[in-house]
Amino acid sequence: MRKVSKISCLATIAMLLFILMSCSSQGEGSDSEFNISSSSEEMQAPVSSSAGLSSSSLAVNSSSSVAVGSSSSVAVGSSSSVVASSSSNVSSSSVAQSSSSTTRTDAVREALTNDIPTSATRINTYGTTQTITYPSRRFGGTQTAVVVLPPNYNDGRLFPIMYFGHGITGSARANDMNSRTILGNLVASGEAKDMIIVYTNQWTPVTQAEVDAGNTMNSSNAYTPFINEWAENLHPYMLENFPVAPGRENVAITGFSMGGNMAIRIWMAHPDKIGFVGLGDPPAIVTSSTNIRNSAAGAVNAPRPWLILVTGAEPEGANSVGQGPQNISNALTQNGFDNVWHFVPGSGHNQTVMTPHLYNFLRGIF
Repeated sequence: MRKVSKISCLATIAMLLFILMSCSSQGEGSDSEFNISSSSEEMQAPVSSSAGLSSSSLAVNSSSSVAVGSSSSVAVGSSSSVVASSSSNVSSSSVAQSSSSTTRTDAVREALTNDIPTSATRINTYGTTQTITYPSRRFGGTQTAVVVLPPNYNDGRLFPIMYFGHGITGSARANDMNSRTILGNLVASGEAKDMIIVYTNQWTPVTQAEVDAGNTMNSSNAYTPFINEWAENLHPYMLENFPVAPGRENVAITGFSMGGNMAIRIWMAHPDKIGFVGLGDPPAIVTSSTNIRNSAAGAVNAPRPWLILVTGAEPEGANSVGQGPQNISNALTQNGFDNVWHFVPGSGHNQTVMTPHLYNFLRGIF
């Protein structure tokens, strides 16, 4: 009996040791699985060291995390949220990203809205203005423009620059189409970047006869010389005399009506100098599919802009440019230029189309 009892005790002890070893083994397996999962969640896509999103496509991350570096480049994961650093010019409330977004154009397209908050148009005087006179091909040899400089522009920083063109018969004004006000509010809310604005005088008569005819609805031919005037006179003057950041990734051009038409024509002629193009209800003058294909921008090796935003009003309204904006967007698409078509229902050829245009364009550039 004693021998049986000893055997029974030894069996019980062996069983207890087996159970303890089994529990220990399960605990180690659980820790191993947790570590693998944790490692997977921490994977992040590379973050570019360039300024803004303009210099490269948005990187797509295979994990569910979203990372934004201090350089304001964005790595987009499968989540639709974006976590932005304090220096980023694109916030989650402006150009939000989704898992399918791989370019700036896609980001702007996804964030496109006609629901403009009242905070975007409240009174806000952005920066300071000055009128410049620069050497010009205009009859008489000089031309003027109005420059808006951001707050603290002389603190050693370099700033991106946006050129704004007026409608036909218009002229350079310090807050054309409320653009300065909208920018000031977007900068204050962290949805746009500080920048220099240049309000251009695009009417460029080169003969006394054109001067005498005046800047009228029939003077569109006198706008054409400004295409090269911008590239050879105005832009170099701004680079030389103001704290403008170099490179086309720091240059945007937009405008209203004829100014919008000139914006695309200037880019068509000088694609190596412009990174962002915005067209505010433009007429389709010299912007057919053939014109685009045969332009410098249509060349096979020409650099592509990071964003083209084409905004159009109701085609049947007063002073309407008809289907011009839609036709330009279609012509761009036919030539392989991805662009954002932005229709504003109920708007006219006036501020009602330009407020949504500027709100979306300013949030998406640089």
